Amino acid sequence: SAPRVDSSRPRSSIAACIFFNQASRSREPILKRGFAVGLTITMSHTGNFSPGDTGRTYTTSVTNVGASNTNGIVTLSYSLPSIMTATVLSGSGWSCTLATSSCTRSDSLLAGASYPPATITVNVSASAAAGAYPVSASVSAGSDVNSGNNPASDPTTIGSPTVATTVTTSPAGLAFSVDGQTYSTAQTFQWTAGSTLTIAVASPQTGPRSAAYTFQRWSDGGDMSHTVTVGFSPVTYIAN
Repeated sequence: SAPRVDSSRPRSSIAACIFFNQASRSREPILKRGFAVGLTITMSHTGNFSPGDTGRTYTTSVTNVGASNTNGIVTLSYSLPSIMTATVLSGSGWSCTLATSSCTRSDSLLAGASYPPATITVNVSASAAAGAYPVSASVSAGSDVNSGNNPASDPTTIGSPTVATTVTTSPAGLAFSVDGQTYSTAQTFQWTAGSTLTIAVASPQTGPRSAAYTFQRWSDGGDMSHTVTVGFSPVTYIAN
């Protein structure tokens, strides 16, 4: 049979109404949506990251979009990919624990208001592969009845780093080429890690004081003309 309302209770505007279930005779509190706490979260960062980056930050804001103030502990938690290591976690009024990548606070958040933002700072592994990585945060509170809008995702792109690569000769002033372009002075390029380029030197050739020079070897042991692959650390190639 249909449940009946306990008509002995006066009508009121309290957030919870008590209904009787005739079958079980139990009382079940049902929250009216208009009176509930509703926490939402936003998370953001600036630009793409690169392998080996340090001090990159995410900013997180928590807002109460419900009609009631929060009551009790509010917990903010972060989830980072394995290529990132959190180094600093802080925010005005937040009590943060770096080891667990989480923060808490117990001051009531008024309906329609936001807490001061929290900031997590991370370092990126130097060996991180290029690609998109999931980064997320979530907020929870015992008084929040709708957990569906509590997480936030902030996918982060890790790009390929550029690496300083210098090409020169010994003695200085001899001609060499990089991908077909000829130079006669030392050149430092910013090349993308993993890219390939061809370095070459002519032999014999006339150098300083009209002396003749014959190629012996590149500093990496490569042939007079050979292809190099850019690594993750700065490097210098010398034609001897």
